Amino acid sequence: MLADTHAPRRWKSCPAPVAACLRGAGLILHAGDVCTAQVLDELAGYAPVLAVRGNNDGPDVAAWGAPDRLETEICGLRVAMVHDSGPAGAPPDRRRQPHGTLGLLDIAGGRLVRAQIVAVG
Repeated sequence: MLADTHAPRRWKSCPAPVAACLRGAGLILHAGDVCTAQVLDELAGYAPVLAVRGNNDGPDVAAWGAPDRLETEICGLRVAMVHDSGPAGAPPDRRRQPHGTLGLLDIAGGRLVRAQIVAVG
């Protein structure tokens, strides 16, 4: 699971530590603020992608197929995803981490077996 890639300002192309985590993934979830559909196309080269729009995403991300809210089932587990950072142009609550992270979810038999936050740079 990724979010807030903010391309092209923060994401020029998939960083090597992120790519290493994505190789072998069964599914990639992007929770919004992609900022350009090209990121979703790039991620789709690793695994199928489900994404939602964030407050910084435009019509190209919507045209790619990202709704405002997503409800789906993954390996029997009901999953919902939304960006929910307030209206476009709202001042962000900036909680900066010293490094980027992504989430790894292991889902099997309708259950979340493991969730891990991984530092990626």
